[in-house]
Amino acid sequence: MNRAHTFDAVLEVGPDGDTLAHVLHLPGCVLRATSEAHARAGLPDVIRDHLAWLHRHGEPVDVRDEPITVRI
Repeated sequence: MNRAHTFDAVLEVGPDGDTLAHVLHLPGCVLRATSEAHARAGLPDVIRDHLAWLHRHGEPVDVRDEPITVRI
């Protein structure tokens, strides 16, 4: 059975709704979106892409296809 990986993130929402999402414990893993909802929806894919990038550059990360959940 697959277990989910949970990542913590913080959101910065501007006055116009533009949102920056920062994934804690993954420096450089940031998402810019036009709304908070788009940021929340896009975070799992951005995290998976960031982990794959780290893996390609020799970092010891687990890049299996397990579900990713995000805690804001």
